[in-house]
Amino acid sequence: LDFINMAPNVDIEVDGNFDNRTLDIYGVIAWMADHVDYIPKGSEEDTVVYSLSKGSDGGDSTADTWKAAYEALTEYTDAYNLILSHIHQHLPEGYTTVYADIGLKVKKAQEIKLMVELPKPAAGVTISQYVTAIGTLVKAVGQSPFICYYGGGIKYYDNLGVIRDCDVLGTVLGLANTSEATFGPWYSYAGQNRGIVPEALGPVMPNLGTPSQIENLQLFANWYMNLFVIKDTQSAGKRTMLWHNFTSNPINNSEKFISIVNLNLYLKKNIRPILEGKLEEPNTFSTWKDIYYQVKPILDDLVNRNAMLEPVWNGDQNAQSYADLQVNTEEEVRAGKYHAVLSYKDIVTMQEVNLDIVIVASERSVNISVND
Repeated sequence: LDFINMAPNVDIEVDGNFDNRTLDIYGVIAWMADHVDYIPKGSEEDTVVYSLSKGSDGGDSTADTWKAAYEALTEYTDAYNLILSHIHQHLPEGYTTVYADIGLKVKKAQEIKLMVELPKPAAGVTISQYVTAIGTLVKAVGQSPFICYYGGGIKYYDNLGVIRDCDVLGTVLGLANTSEATFGPWYSYAGQNRGIVPEALGPVMPNLGTPSQIENLQLFANWYMNLFVIKDTQSAGKRTMLWHNFTSNPINNSEKFISIVNLNLYLKKNIRPILEGKLEEPNTFSTWKDIYYQVKPILDDLVNRNAMLEPVWNGDQNAQSYADLQVNTEEEVRAGKYHAVLSYKDIVTMQEVNLDIVIVASERSVNISVND
């Protein structure tokens, strides 16, 4: 049986009218479920063509299920973002513990960012109560450049035209992946340029996107929370967009911005294969120079694409003898070790704009001349 766009792993020959079911994979599965031991007409007695044993979905997930799922992903290093999709619905009483356990591993590995979601507020929840909730969640899960917090919910029409209150991480991932693929992971996917969600109808929580709500918005920023707001745009009217670009880095440096953490992850993902490709090669000057010339185009490209300024690679790539070494030592080199230092000036996202509007006062002196 040949299915369009759905190729089965077994060949099935249908005899008869197939119980009036549709000849697609779903019909086959339904038919097989109703014929656990299939004996075609005319077959010898007790001749079974196949025997079907129906399985189960494995039951409800547990905390260990989620932790095991994370462990299964650790062999992959190409992603920037990790979510535990709707874990608060599957483990309403214990999801923060799972976040905390996985968060510890993410912080140690420094290979991916964990996106943590504060569930959308229920009806009647005040801003003060919701601020308390995000504070409790941050305290339980932890703070790190590799942990980011989202919340506030987002509203969409469903396929019947009914407005639904939804969680946000699916939308956040869509914005992040689109921005990373189109512009680069060092660009923020918040704000008017890359953070607008045309189909959204605003946040579930009260809209904090107006100037009068700046103090309430700051309350959530104090707990690192990224959320959706409705704001006026230059040419498209009011639109729902992601606001804030924060990690939960407790140190006040540029790694409090997702864009900078993503840049460092990008450097890791692109430079690591170059360095590992030189393992077991002669640990000498020509090898170091070759590393530099493979890394340099990556750095030049990042400068041209507004990711960084003035990158400097110091890996003794210009050394001609051990006497020329600046970063490495002869003892370490002759033990098979190599060390390089990459420094750069970061380009952070614009966070504050000040405009002074000045009315120029008129001159106070008036000259009037009268001619007789």
